[in-house]
Amino acid sequence: MRKSLLIVIVLLCVATLMASMAYNTATISNAAELKISNTNVALLALNPLGGIGNLDQTSYVEDGNLVFEFGRGNNPWFGGDMNYGLQKNSIYEWWNGGASNTGLFAIQNRSAEKIELYIKIKDIPAGVTIKTNQSMGDGGNGWQTANGTWKKLPRVLASGSTCDIGLKIIIDDTAILGLHGMEIMVKAVAIP
Repeated sequence: MRKSLLIVIVLLCVATLMASMAYNTATISNAAELKISNTNVALLALNPLGGIGNLDQTSYVEDGNLVFEFGRGNNPWFGGDMNYGLQKNSIYEWWNGGASNTGLFAIQNRSAEKIELYIKIKDIPAGVTIKTNQSMGDGGNGWQTANGTWKKLPRVLASGSTCDIGLKIIIDDTAILGLHGMEIMVKAVAIP
């Protein structure tokens, strides 16, 4: 019994001595690189789409960010584009669900990971509902509401793949004129 007690005491002393030899902070310098890019050439790239539905440049890149101006139109009298707005009791859709599957913008995964995509639209005015649609060249999955909370898009995006995102804005008769300041956010989560 004494011999085993003595062994336990010796082991405790050795453990205490080993703990006192361990460091509690360490600073190590390693080379690293960070490159800041515009949203349309980043690791998770967001690109405006052209063609039918976006000839007015509802989505475009400005100062490196993807910007959405809903209700833009052509003003030939003043030689440029103007933001006219959207009217009450109406539905606007930026989606061509035909063979081209063109939406309002595209998301491209330029990482080596497979990713799940989430979309959230913040600060949507009262009386307005926004829905999203995702396509990967097969006609899309149908519309899902994206108001205010993160919504998972139904398809995984493989490395090097791109999907189009369409938007549908539904405005009822209670919408207030002149509201702005919404944010459309995209989140990617790497998966095994």
